[in-house]
Amino acid sequence: MKNLAILFLIVPLSLGMLSLTFPNQSQKNIVSTTALNQPQSCVYTYILEAKKGVFTISLLPNQTIKSPFNTTATAQVTLKVPTGIFQVANLENLIAGVEFTENGRSNAPTEAPKFDYIVFGLTSIGTRNITYTKDTKIPLFSFTNSGACMGAPIYLMDNFNDPFYPPNSQKANVSQQITVAQTGSDLSIICNDGQAISDCGEKFKKKKNRRR
Repeated sequence: MKNLAILFLIVPLSLGMLSLTFPNQSQKNIVSTTALNQPQSCVYTYILEAKKGVFTISLLPNQTIKSPFNTTATAQVTLKVPTGIFQVANLENLIAGVEFTENGRSNAPTEAPKFDYIVFGLTSIGTRNITYTKDTKIPLFSFTNSGACMGAPIYLMDNFNDPFYPPNSQKANVSQQITVAQTGSDLSIICNDGQAISDCGEKFKKKKNRRR
């Protein structure tokens, strides 16, 4: 009987240890979202800005990374726009040897039918031309909107709260992502500034600057 009691004591403790070692996806998201609210946890932050009809995507690192550890293997930026009106035009890369292209689009998914998701991917894989300096903004690429201008807000997709985050109904690869040699690939370290920009390519006034 003593051995049986010990067995009953060990099994629940073992199960508790397993649940801590292998958290499910919802637990992981809760941890990541908590970290996201702390600026020091954001190793990289994507920034969306616009001026006089030109949109710019920039990257802000929270640490300095020296060569060869600044090798950028992959990167992806996902833009969230009102459905049916926004069209990317005049895409211009702002760093020599760092090439982004528009390589994916998901229109009006069931999870967010009022929005389209536009994906820009890094094609110059393994580049060392991005200089990562702590708290220094790095403009990556710019573009314009050749579609209708409605004065509607556009955003950078939020990895932690967006309903269309994978897995999704279209099996679409949508997210903010970057893989740098020094820090590896971890979606929990990718943040964005949460700023809404008018689809006309201008900054909203504060009362209109709302996040989705």
